[in-house]
Amino acid sequence: MIPKNESARFIATVSGQAERFGLAPEEYIKKVWYHEEAAKLGEYVAMTLVNQLLQIVDDGQIAEDELEATG
Repeated sequence: MIPKNESARFIATVSGQAERFGLAPEEYIKKVWYHEEAAKLGEYVAMTLVNQLLQIVDDGQIAEDELEATG
């Protein structure tokens, strides 16, 4: 499992990059990050990583939503 501070850093980075492209973080991972990394890593490895990264983003968004709801 990725430490919380690293997850938060990743989510912030992805969110910032996604905003530059006018995309949601999930869309950015699927449409931009995937294609950049697939060229470097190979399609299978990149797709595996995409699935894991999407889970991190989903978990982070859920945690943020819960924090806002209780805050």
